Amino acid sequence: MKTAAIIAEYNPFHNGHKYQIEETKRQTGANFIVVVMSGDFVQRGIPAMYSKTFRTRSALLSGADLVIEMPIFGTLSAAQDFARCGVSLFHHMGMIDVLSFGSESGNIEELWQLANHSALETNEQSALIREGLRSGLTYPQALTLAKKETVPASPNDILAVEYLKALKEFSSDISPWTLKRSDPGYHSEDRNGSFASATAIRKAVFSKDLEFLTAVLPDSHFECMKEESEIPLFPNDFSLLLNQKILTSDLEKLQNIFGMPGDLAAKLYKNRLEFFRADTLTALRKDRQYTYARVSRALMNLMLDISVEDSVCLQIYSVLHGSGSWDSKDLPHCFFQN
Repeated sequence: MKTAAIIAEYNPFHNGHKYQIEETKRQTGANFIVVVMSGDFVQRGIPAMYSKTFRTRSALLSGADLVIEMPIFGTLSAAQDFARCGVSLFHHMGMIDVLSFGSESGNIEELWQLANHSALETNEQSALIREGLRSGLTYPQALTLAKKETVPASPNDILAVEYLKALKEFSSDISPWTLKRSDPGYHSEDRNGSFASATAIRKAVFSKDLEFLTAVLPDSHFECMKEESEIPLFPNDFSLLLNQKILTSDLEKLQNIFGMPGDLAAKLYKNRLEFFRADTLTALRKDRQYTYARVSRALMNLMLDISVEDSVCLQIYSVLHGSGSWDSKDLPHCFFQN
């Protein structure tokens, strides 16, 4: 028996995700697909559009065999910790043979070269990063540009590289396998036949573009929708709660929120009497050295009351959300049944 694993968010589950599951089974010879999926929030620091139960069912109906939840610590972390958390879960399960992930290049050798090289920041890269910061780039933008100048690679390969670095860190026996991305690009709003980016799909959900959605979402999505009638969530749905948390938090509490930079905490406290929509609040608090996603993650950690101390405890659990053909008695004893 051969088992392949996928780290995903499925926000929402679309044809590109179904294609990855199908191609992973076909090209690696895997009998089973295990997915570690974000829960109610995703790595960009926003609420998942559909519930984790809904997304789990969509994945199971489209070929996944087992879906488990990534701890919230991993979900609301930067790419390095997000990747490390997912790989750590699979490594300690002791039953995964292959890690499948998408990449822009589709070339595992090139990705390994980049992973090995990026582990060491050269003097040239450091100089380029400083230059980028002076020109107004955020740190990740400056880092990406520096890496691109010294080791050519697409920004879409960054997460793939982090998976490889995590596998190397754990000295894992899991073999990496990559599938070339079939959608137009992570932030593209175009459609390529039956494929589109999650960004474009979320926009179509918001605008209720049923023609677009019918083309890019699998049948499983609509089957689940008929049964559960999910109402999609958007960041601004949490504006009231987020503002309430800011208003009722003192400076010390804000500074102790996991992932919250000290100067950002001070700005939030100073402006606590103002009311902002969630998306506007994030934009107003974005400084040169902080990305939109990092600020968003800090705000979600605030809304959830996740402190620095809590983040340590939240690294060590996982939740089983659903299984298809998998017999639950064969699972490791490291899961909480949902």
